[in-house]
Amino acid sequence: MDVEPIEGEPFRVYVQSSSRRGIKFLVDLDEFDFNGMCSCEDFSLRRVVEVREGKKSECKHIRVAKDWWCEMMMRRIKCTLEAQWKSQSSS
Repeated sequence: MDVEPIEGEPFRVYVQSSSRRGIKFLVDLDEFDFNGMCSCEDFSLRRVVEVREGKKSECKHIRVAKDWWCEMMMRRIKCTLEAQWKSQSSS
């Protein structure tokens, strides 16, 4: 599933439906204390009830968005650390 970030919204992305071509779901990872929220039917009809009860419940789009976000952040952190290490070793 493809993930499309939303400029200026670091915790909101669109995730392409795996079964319906051309359909994207809005995922907001910040919602429900970082459980996440999705505009798909699975989340809005079933999982949101569990989340409102304080349970952790994610649809596949939230899991894809979280995996994408974590990988993106790890790459950014790696670049930052490598630049710091390089500047320290050249001092």
